[in-house]
Amino acid sequence: VVANLDPHHTQEATVSLDLPHLGLERHASLSVLDELTGETYQWGSTNYVRLEPGRTPAHVLHVQRSSTSPQIGGPPAP
Repeated sequence: VVANLDPHHTQEATVSLDLPHLGLERHASLSVLDELTGETYQWGSTNYVRLEPGRTPAHVLHVQRSSTSPQIGGPPAP
């Protein structure tokens, strides 16, 4: 989840992911679905975000795995 808590101004940032910590290669790419907009993005270790109040104040991202990608963050929950 990435959110802009400023109701008056657009915020821009770079979101960094530690892909090796997630069990992925340093230069891996992840397909992520924004649950609020339905848009899909390709994310890697560094990711630009622009959050505009009244338009896109947040991203709630769901990592989409392909059947060939490793489990992210450890084994699945029982």
